[in-house]
Amino acid sequence: MIDDLDDPDPEVRWMASVTLGKLEPVAALLPQAHLICSKLEHHDANVRKMASLVLWKMETCLLEDQAKSVVANLQDPDAGVRFMALETLDKMPPAALHGREYAVSAKMRDSNERVRQMAAQMLGKLPPATLAQHTEAFIVCLDDRDNGVRWMALQSLSKLGKLEPAILMKHTPDLVASLEDGIESVRLMATQTLAYFPAPVLAPHVGKMLSKLEDANWRMRLAALSMLAAAPPAALEPYCEALVSKLQDCEKKVRLMAMHTIAGMAPHALTQHPVALVAMSEYTDVNVRRGAIHALTGMDPVALFDQLPTDTAILRAFALCSPSARLKAADQAVSRRDWVLAQKIMQIDDTEVARRL
Repeated sequence: MIDDLDDPDPEVRWMASVTLGKLEPVAALLPQAHLICSKLEHHDANVRKMASLVLWKMETCLLEDQAKSVVANLQDPDAGVRFMALETLDKMPPAALHGREYAVSAKMRDSNERVRQMAAQMLGKLPPATLAQHTEAFIVCLDDRDNGVRWMALQSLSKLGKLEPAILMKHTPDLVASLEDGIESVRLMATQTLAYFPAPVLAPHVGKMLSKLEDANWRMRLAALSMLAAAPPAALEPYCEALVSKLQDCEKKVRLMAMHTIAGMAPHALTQHPVALVAMSEYTDVNVRRGAIHALTGMDPVALFDQLPTDTAILRAFALCSPSARLKAADQAVSRRDWVLAQKIMQIDDTEVARRL
């Protein structure tokens, strides 16, 4: 049957290739491994694909000797052959790829999207030190027309960003641009990568990151808040209103992350947002609670009464205020003929304040 691979009739060669490719177990072909490997350079693309497939099916330990021939097939004019060559290389021991990483990296610019995806996936498995050498190739892939290639590239960059963020910092604008990608999974992977960057690097891009807070996917909103939490608090101050609005998000995890992000800001920056200050008075960090309470007690109680949205928020806020402030708030409730609220305010003592502090 192997002899039929050289038959002058292409139909015969095709049938022989299909049959050999289906043979199980492949161990039956091991004595002919060298002969099959020679078919990697056959003039017929079907024969070359068959040879690649048979090699891929072989035991891993037997493949390493064929690495040179398989790498040569990365330049094959047939996309199927190039793809099978990558799959075969991917199955080989890491040592077999040593010194050949750039041949795989070049396939991330291949004309076939499956080949580009496979190349990006393979390189993403490399150790960080080796992966870093191909950073530029991954950055170029962020503009690839194929969704899978962009996602694979960002996944590898995220791995690198987690371990060696300094290597990626000069490419921050390219990663920020990926936040506007039309594919949700790509946007999410971009936010996860940027979240590893230090605050000063993210500060100039806070405005663009903020737009992701309105994403339809709550995981995207959560990831955007995680990224913003890493930015300098001062850079977030102009965007208090957008951050405070996430305290009312429909997803609990997003609300908690919004609280965590806001907690890093100076309380005085939130004086126009007493709802946030009230929420911060319940935060786990005692210093955050103290800062929020201090800011609340320094505000005009009547104005505070007007700005808080619910009776519960009002009660929690005035539980932190002095008795005289509570008295003014109760008078305000009376003037609105809200007798029940006035009574509740007057019944507040300092026990809650003591507990929180």
